[in-house]
Amino acid sequence: MHSSRRLASSLSWNRLPFLSSIKVLVAWGGMLSLAAGCLGCASPQSSTSSTRSNASPSSPRSGDRDSSDERSSHQKAAPEPPSRRALARWTKDLEGQGALSAAIETTEGTIRCKLFEERTPITVANFVGLARGRQAWRDPETGERIEGRAFYDGLPFHRVIPEFIIQAGAPEDSEAFGPGYTIPDEIDPELSHDRPGVLSMANRGPDTGGSQFFILEQPAPHLDGRHAIFGQCRDLDVVRSIARMPAGPNNRPEHPADIRDITFQRGEWADGPEAASSADRSPKTSSSDSSSELN
Repeated sequence: MHSSRRLASSLSWNRLPFLSSIKVLVAWGGMLSLAAGCLGCASPQSSTSSTRSNASPSSPRSGDRDSSDERSSHQKAAPEPPSRRALARWTKDLEGQGALSAAIETTEGTIRCKLFEERTPITVANFVGLARGRQAWRDPETGERIEGRAFYDGLPFHRVIPEFIIQAGAPEDSEAFGPGYTIPDEIDPELSHDRPGVLSMANRGPDTGGSQFFILEQPAPHLDGRHAIFGQCRDLDVVRSIARMPAGPNNRPEHPADIRDITFQRGEWADGPEAASSADRSPKTSSSDSSSELN
């Protein structure tokens, strides 16, 4: 009995040098682990990673944080451009049959446009999706992904040039901004900027279209092959009125006409009384403004 106690005493931490060293190393290891934990807490990314890996799956706090991170990641994710198949989904609730048309309601009146969905399906899908809030886009101020909100409502015709075009699709103070993605140019060689009322996409070069569009007041065939035509508009009196609003530098109107709403329908489409005449289709002498890049 006594010999057992002596043996146990001789094996104590304090009596064997190498065991005492192990004790010190264990203690230091614990301190280093605590220090690493504190460094992780100081870093938001490290903290989140640590919480996700160590917290129980049933922990409400962990679940809330995961959901919040997922929402934040989704909100900042770049929106994808629409596909040609998207148009069928975004217009299936429209009543009637026949040609797809848009009614662009502005503060100066309504402009009605027939859309060329068969010839330019991606461009038309993009226009319809943004106008109806079906296509996601990126907020230019916050960078957040926006879904379920109509893009064009409240935006101005930020560029107006008499005898040439009216242009819209960008915030008043941020002409360069688009929806956060680009779409390819759907150039149809059978379509031409050869008459008033042509509805076409603005861009900064090949395949850089997004949200900005323009409507011709007069023919501009020099734009053929450079901009995707996706519709034909009537109500040219409204177009002329907007084009002649007093403008300052960069053809930006001092008090622009705004887009109130864009709605869509299907049905018969007649040329109407404002069909372009041969005189209207004759090329005009273009100014330096009319030959500039539409962006």
